Amino acid sequence: MPTFFSLPIWAAQVAAATPLPDRRLHTRLERLLTDLASKPLDAFPQATADWHQAKAIYRFLANDRFAWNDLLAGWHATTAQSLSGQSLVYVAHDTTTFSFTSLKHTSGLGYINQLEAARGIHGHSSLVLQADGVVLGLLHQHYWVRSQLRKSAPNTRPRQDKESNVRV
Repeated sequence: MPTFFSLPIWAAQVAAATPLPDRRLHTRLERLLTDLASKPLDAFPQATADWHQAKAIYRFLANDRFAWNDLLAGWHATTAQSLSGQSLVYVAHDTTTFSFTSLKHTSGLGYINQLEAARGIHGHSSLVLQADGVVLGLLHQHYWVRSQLRKSAPNTRPRQDKESNVRV
């Protein structure tokens, strides 16, 4: 692994490895990755040069010619390629809850805790790191919504019954 990181090269590699239906979408994804990785803490309008570029991101993400998991496929593929030659890697896992409780009219959300009014999405990510702690990339990501309220606390359930343990 080189000691430097080239954002444009990384974005081009991820976009090229992503299964999209045409070259224009690959170009758009490459630009989207470059813009968002340059300003990872910013919302789309702040991360892009102007409102037109932000609108292009929203249009890209709303495109029905590919699925959201297609967008992760290129990232996973380039991460897997970066494992070549590594004698030891660590895989860090984390489950995160995205709360959208204030969005009362949004469909597709599920229960996020033991309160009926609390709604959102759960996500489990696996990040792969070199032995020295340098991040190689996102190895896996899984999202789910809970259709029923959970009656028991997570720390009281056996590991095999935990939602983050479910494979898709």
